[in-house]
Amino acid sequence: MSTFARRAIFYALALAFLLIGSLATLYAMGYRLSWEGVPSPAKVGGLYVRSYPTDVNIELNGKKIKNKSGLFSEGTFVSGLYPQPYHLSLSAPLYRAWRRDIVVKPSLVTEIKYALLIPETAQEVYSENAAEFWPIGKDLAVRDAKLGLQFASTTLPGKSILGWSEDGRIIIFAKDTNYFWFDTRTGTSTALQPLLLKANLTKPKTVSLDSESGQVVVTKENSLALLDVPSQSIQNIATTTKNIEINNVVSSRYWLAWSIYDKTKDYSQLIIYDKLLNNKRVLGEKIEGKIKQINWGTDGLLGVLDGRGEFFTYSPGEDKLTHIASDGRYFRFSPNGTRVAVFENKSLEIFTFREKDEYWRFNLPNPTGIKEAWWHGDLWHLILAYPDKTVLLDLEDKALQNLETLTTTGRASFESETGFLYYNEDGKVYRLDLGEK
Repeated sequence: MSTFARRAIFYALALAFLLIGSLATLYAMGYRLSWEGVPSPAKVGGLYVRSYPTDVNIELNGKKIKNKSGLFSEGTFVSGLYPQPYHLSLSAPLYRAWRRDIVVKPSLVTEIKYALLIPETAQEVYSENAAEFWPIGKDLAVRDAKLGLQFASTTLPGKSILGWSEDGRIIIFAKDTNYFWFDTRTGTSTALQPLLLKANLTKPKTVSLDSESGQVVVTKENSLALLDVPSQSIQNIATTTKNIEINNVVSSRYWLAWSIYDKTKDYSQLIIYDKLLNNKRVLGEKIEGKIKQINWGTDGLLGVLDGRGEFFTYSPGEDKLTHIASDGRYFRFSPNGTRVAVFENKSLEIFTFREKDEYWRFNLPNPTGIKEAWWHGDLWHLILAYPDKTVLLDLEDKALQNLETLTTTGRASFESETGFLYYNEDGKVYRLDLGEK
């Protein structure tokens, strides 16, 4: 073989080595050859999809993708995707199709971790004459227009449910000016009038239930007390003068909180009561006008919304409120208290108390028309009730592609522990299973 031929072979092999080595290096670094437009190397990304139910058909730009969720994986990972827009579709028998436009970015995994498919049909759970209803755990209380207040095949001597304990054992209900404490385990009801009379709490302004202890929380304009029905005991918590009004009483495991409103000076203050130490603290900060709403998120975090729409949080032991948002109408904490949705006149804002960089703002259609809202147990969906419909909001759906209408009525209620949405249409109550948390 001539010297020229040997050199040609050597240079050809060296060039092939460099070319193949470069391609292998680029491949290992995540580059693939893109045939979109002019062929060129492009760094690929990936997609992770997790859904409820898990057994769904996955399509990406119309191409079927094998579902890899199962015993050892909660979702499906798709690798080697060119950085570009895609249309993702999930489907399953007896469920509505789920669709989303996504963008895969170079070297990143686009995550869809909470795709919630909606059942096509709901189950009828109460057949007729339902005027009102209350989901209590896995059971349902209904005010039947003919039969009265029904709960678990029992007729209760009342007209409306005022509250129930977390475990569903204790329910308090009312009939006109009479109040009752009902033990679902024994099936017995106890009239509260003797205790109210003994505590000088007849004709109370509000009667509610401490959902953890089962104690009854009773307020009049100038007094607040706790009633323990089994022991027939009364604990007077607070009294005020005639110009100081007690409002917004809320209870948690260790704390009571309420606001007082000075009618003559038109300002409110917040009061925190420690159940273990039996002492209370008046927060020195004064808020103009009446406080509209307060509620506990976690046991150590209180949400406060004043009459101007300013939303604050407060932790017992702190000296002042922390301002979070403005223009609020009402707010709802997530079940675990780590997120709060503030419903405003023009938008919905969602804040988190664990991941400081997590924040959402949605410009929803007709925001002032949302009359009630509930968090789904997965913390990534909100159920919103308008007067004429109830819809599902997905926090991952920033473009509002999947603002799904769940039912064409706003007479609805959601139970986050079971994932059941109940709604009333023409006197019938239906249940839609939106999946466990």
